[in-house]
Parts: sequence; structure tokens; C-alpha cells
Amino acid sequence: MTGLTYQAVHQSLRRTRGRASEHACISCGGKAQEGAYDHEDPHEVQVVHRGRLVAISADLAHYEPRCCECHRYYDLAVIETSALA
Repeated sequence: MTGLTYQAVHQSLRRTRGRASEHACISCGGKAQEGAYDHEDPHEVQVVHRGRLVAISADLAHYEPRCCECHRYYDLAVIETSALA
């Protein structure tokens, strides 16, 4: 997908769902702070964000509200799982 950016995806999330902080974290039930990609889109795209390569999806159905701590824990679990595969 040409032109897909991390910023554009998160702007679309805010526009369609409101701020993440308006939702509960799906992992712990606390206040969400971020829209977290679920890493389940077979058409995900790798982009550079803040100097790091990250996976994103154009499909907003693949994003879930999470607090920062749960988001980091979830992403680390995905990385560990994919490293074992």
C-alpha cells in the first residue's frame, strides 16, 4: 500500500473511534492510551516510525485500545512468538 504511514493510521483511528483514552484497555481494563495493532492482518505493512521498523495495518479492525504497559507487553509477546516460529 503506497503512502500508508503510522501517523495516517492513528489519525484515522482517532477520527473514527475517538481518542484511545476514551476507551478501556482490552487487556487490563484500565484507561487505554494507545491504539495497538493486533498483528493479525495478512496484508500488514512494515514502516519506519521513530527510527524503528514497525508493522501496521490499513484495516482499522486490527487495532485495539491498550494502556502503554499492556501494549508493550503484547508487542513483546508477538515478537517472541514470531522468533520461535
